[in-house]
Amino acid sequence: VEVGKHVWENSGPVDISYGNDSLVVSGLELVSEMGAVSLERSTMAGGLYDIQARVKSLDMGLFGRSTGMAMPTGTMNLAWDIQGSSDSLGFNLDFELTEGEMKEVPYDSFTGHAAYRAGTLIIDDFLLQTGEGSVVVDGTVPVNLSPGNLWSAADPDSGPGIIDDLGMLRVEARDIDITLLSSLAPPLEKFRGQTNLSAEISGKRDNPRIVTHGRLDDAEYGTTELGRLTWDILLEDSLLTVSEFDFGTNGESGHVKGDIPVAVTVIPFSTLLLERPIDLEVEVKGGNLSLLADVLPKLRECEGRYEADLRITGQARAPYFEGYVKFSGARIRLEGMAQDVRDI
Repeated sequence: VEVGKHVWENSGPVDISYGNDSLVVSGLELVSEMGAVSLERSTMAGGLYDIQARVKSLDMGLFGRSTGMAMPTGTMNLAWDIQGSSDSLGFNLDFELTEGEMKEVPYDSFTGHAAYRAGTLIIDDFLLQTGEGSVVVDGTVPVNLSPGNLWSAADPDSGPGIIDDLGMLRVEARDIDITLLSSLAPPLEKFRGQTNLSAEISGKRDNPRIVTHGRLDDAEYGTTELGRLTWDILLEDSLLTVSEFDFGTNGESGHVKGDIPVAVTVIPFSTLLLERPIDLEVEVKGGNLSLLADVLPKLRECEGRYEADLRITGQARAPYFEGYVKFSGARIRLEGMAQDVRDI
């Protein structure tokens, strides 16, 4: 079998038998320079399945390049046992991925066990390790694997697909490069640094409840250094409650707390600021204006320093600002402006 530029060959005889509405396949192993994929003794009889699939020493870097799929590099070993019928499916999955990169960040190993029973996916200690750091994910998620929902999952406009209820997921990260978490949480994509954090995720796909607290050392957002960043945040019923969001480095300090009404959808990820009351307090001393260029897409360049002591109330389309903002040595250039504005 040729896939891309790679040829997969069967390693030996394959036994296939059919009789009395029962299909049995054994000895099917395909081997290439990427690794080996096999179906051990597998039976399909009377609408019931008993399938044992294995992946051995699969080079994920080569596999990703040959299929055009973006995925971590490393060596994959996997065991996947499937039992039941199309209407009542169950499976056990064990995997080990070693010595590769995720988002261009090296890791030592990524291991875990998952099981699916009666409409619930059980995630048991998914463990990512890199140097002295680690991330552990566990919990349960209701998942609808009916044939109709599997088809709809391929069409993002068809509805909720296989996941609507998020169940309960727990994430614990210790001394880990936050880049490794950005694929799980798109808002983290511009952050850099070493993080220690805890998070719990529950609720609905389009109305999640997220509780998180932690810190980010040597923090950067885009091109701006933030120093140490600490936070304590709750998202519930489309209200983001910021109890703590503090940062500071090189004479700069910032404190943000309050309530922001925002609708969040987890799958696919999206946010929308709601027309409901805002109550936000912002205090910054010695702030670097370059942060605004990383946050506001139409602000092409921004330099200088600022101080702020503001309370923001009202609503998104009619905010009310009380307090002050001071600029020093500021320079800005907006999208479409031929010239920048200096010495503000």
